[in-house]
Amino acid sequence: MRFDPLSFLLGFLSSTGISLAIWRYRARLAAVQQAAESQVEGTKRFIGRTAEARYARDMVTYLQRHHIAGTLLNLSDVLLEPRLIRAAAPVYLPGSEDAPTRDVFEVVPIFHDMPQSYAPFNIETMALDDLGAGDRHVALLGIGGMGKSTALVTLALMAFGEVEFETLEDLTQRAILEEEQALPQEERERRAKERERIQARAMERLHDAHERERQKLKQTQVTETLPPLEISTLMPVFVHLSDIDLTPSLYGAKDDILDPAEPLVRAVQRYVSGVTAQVVGSVIYPALEAGKALILIDGYDEMTPAMR
Repeated sequence: MRFDPLSFLLGFLSSTGISLAIWRYRARLAAVQQAAESQVEGTKRFIGRTAEARYARDMVTYLQRHHIAGTLLNLSDVLLEPRLIRAAAPVYLPGSEDAPTRDVFEVVPIFHDMPQSYAPFNIETMALDDLGAGDRHVALLGIGGMGKSTALVTLALMAFGEVEFETLEDLTQRAILEEEQALPQEERERRAKERERIQARAMERLHDAHERERQKLKQTQVTETLPPLEISTLMPVFVHLSDIDLTPSLYGAKDDILDPAEPLVRAVQRYVSGVTAQVVGSVIYPALEAGKALILIDGYDEMTPAMR
């Protein structure tokens, strides 16, 4: 092949000119690229917000109708705050050093197969908000009809911001305001400081009690406690076990290894509209990956032993 000086010169000049033009307009090209990337990122965020809003709207509609009179009114219109009873404390031998102080409710016949045995007594209960301060894996147990499903639906509505209950602190503060509204300002301030002092002293005693418990259990390493979770900051994922299919072949899984998120997404798609079902995964998967999902699984006691 013969060398052509003219073609070489034209090619060299063209490439030099293009390089010079790109170098001169490099700032403008960078701005165009940045604007395009920002637009793509903004579009992703818009689609994500739209999918999340659709998911929240459809799930709230389903949850509000998830009760016996669902065709007539929303659950939040007639809902009473569900209260939970803690699991039974460990049994200690009489005279054991590890035995805790005796509970005043110890004589109450707490037999969960017959809840009417302890219903007349004002036994200690806990609110649903308190679940965020304990173990991350919780089972709600009880006989049929006690309201386990309603409690799970309530947790989901709380996470969506559709239901809010007054806390003990709110009730206490309201009672204090009603009691002290006729008092002078100086007296109210004095009482407020006294309450703060008593609360600080109580927290110190509680800390000392925890330290004694650790020493009694002879723990060489103090386990790090998980920070409390605010239910309203979580993305609820409510499913019924009858809607979950764990057959790996349905999801194209190999070697019978199944991503546990896929059956959850497939189950949730049953409760939303067809359009929302197409974008459910874009809402649930990020929440699971970020550890911000509130997984609520209902219907375990409705299954046969073989299915369990």
